[in-house]
Amino acid sequence: MPTGAPVKAGGAEARATEPRPRVLVVDDEPAFAEAVAELLEGSGFDAHSCSDPEEALRRTGAEQFEVALLDLGMPRMDGFELAERVRELSPTTQVIILTGRDDVEAARGGLHVGAYDFLMKSSFNAAAIEGTVRAAAEKSRTERAQAELARKVGEANRLMAALHGLGATDREPLDTKVVLERLVVAAKALAGAEVGRALLFAPTHNEEGLVVEEAVGDGAEPLRGGRLGPSEGIAAFAAMVGEGVTLARATDHPRYSHRCDEVTARDR
Repeated sequence: MPTGAPVKAGGAEARATEPRPRVLVVDDEPAFAEAVAELLEGSGFDAHSCSDPEEALRRTGAEQFEVALLDLGMPRMDGFELAERVRELSPTTQVIILTGRDDVEAARGGLHVGAYDFLMKSSFNAAAIEGTVRAAAEKSRTERAQAELARKVGEANRLMAALHGLGATDREPLDTKVVLERLVVAAKALAGAEVGRALLFAPTHNEEGLVVEEAVGDGAEPLRGGRLGPSEGIAAFAAMVGEGVTLARATDHPRYSHRCDEVTARDR
């Protein structure tokens, strides 16, 4: 190739930039499972093997695999039962059944448990397994992306529903208390919070502190009309800097005020 000639990224180069598809091979014959995993490793997969179905379930629950190759004829738990349980734990994991039974019933059984495909051990070859596993991995990633998109759409719908009642479409002007009440309801829904409240601050006459002009929400009534010093209150600090403050415990903040920031809740 001439020096300086442009190099185009082909399929292999493009795949090299992506995380390797993770594959779990399960067979009660450890040597066979290891051999298949090594074959897949050489083809660019992140392959792992085990010979115990229970271990396979533990790993499926704790790790993320795009593809699981499962032997059909295992003691204690056959490939069909294992496939069902794997799919329950990880719905986007694509299952490929490995079988020595060269008959239609094996294929039907695999389809019944949601298997992506089945491969005959009697006609096993590297090209067949690599192509099938790679296609299954692509399907897994597509399904995972679709599930994530559905989750985001659902979250967006939830946020829209929470904001719907804030009064943007009301024809008549709303008084401050009504707006704050709606704000509390929406904020609790958005955050999934057990309790919430909204405070409206104004500077004191000497402008050295703040007065709570309005307070609505959980436990807010006693705060109305209260006065805070210039360095008192997390809520006042958040209002002053215009940014949210997130804490595991409110008492950890240097501006914590028992009068202003105390919230009683079962789930802090």
